[in-house]
Amino acid sequence: MTHLLLAAAVLVQDPASDADKAIKKLRGEKSYRTKFKATIEAPGSDPLVVQGESVWVKPGVLYIQYLGSGGDNKRIIRVGDKVWVYHELLADWVSGEEMGTPGAGRGVQNPDEVLAVLLKYAQKAKTADGALEIGFAGGDIETIMKEQANSGSFDWRKSKAAARLFLKAGEVHRFTSTAELISVEESLRGKIVKYSAEVEIVNTSRDTSLKFTIVDERTKRPVEVPVPPFIEKEISGYLVKKP
Repeated sequence: MTHLLLAAAVLVQDPASDADKAIKKLRGEKSYRTKFKATIEAPGSDPLVVQGESVWVKPGVLYIQYLGSGGDNKRIIRVGDKVWVYHELLADWVSGEEMGTPGAGRGVQNPDEVLAVLLKYAQKAKTADGALEIGFAGGDIETIMKEQANSGSFDWRKSKAAARLFLKAGEVHRFTSTAELISVEESLRGKIVKYSAEVEIVNTSRDTSLKFTIVDERTKRPVEVPVPPFIEKEISGYLVKKP
C-alpha cells in the first residue's frame, strides 16, 4: 500500500513548479538558438507572417534574421538597448533610430522577453494537451506583440492571450502563444485580430552568433553579411561589463 502511495505521489505533476524551473533553466543558459514564426490575421486582410531565426547570448545580445510578408527581409543585432539593422540598399548596418525601428528585435523576435513574461505568470500554469498552459493579459500581451503591431492599434486590457510550454526532460524545447486582440483602429474598431507565434529551441549553450546572409542578385546565391568591427566592439564590451 505504501509503495502504491509513493508511486502515486511521483505521478502527481506540479505545473507551476515545472514551468518555473524550465523557464529559469533556459534563461540561465549561456546562449540559445531559436526558430520562430508569427502570424497576424486581421478581418478583410491577408495574413502578415514573419518567419526566421535568432541567437540569444546571455545577458542580452540578440542576433535575428527573418523574412516577412511581401519580401520584408531583416537582419538585426541588438546589444542591450542598442540595435542595428542591415540596410540592403546601403549595404551597411545602421542604427534602429536611423531606420525608424528603434524597437526592432523585441517581442516574439526576442525569446528572452517572451520567457520573462511567461515566468511572471508561471504560478498560474496548468497542464493542457501535453503542455503547460499559461494565460496572461494587458500590457504583457503588448510586450510579446512588439514589432508585430502598432502599440496604439489595440485595446490591450480587453485583449486576451495564452502561451504553451512544451517540455522534454524538464527543459523547454518549444513554446507557442496565441492571442485575440481587440482593435481600436477606426476601420476595425471592436473587431478581433488573431495572433499566433511559435518558437522552437534549436540548441543551447552552443552558438554565440548568427551567420547573416543575403542573396547576390548576380549569382542568385547567398553570400555572408559580415558584422562590422564597431558592432563587434559593442558586443564584446557589453559582454565584459555585464555579469
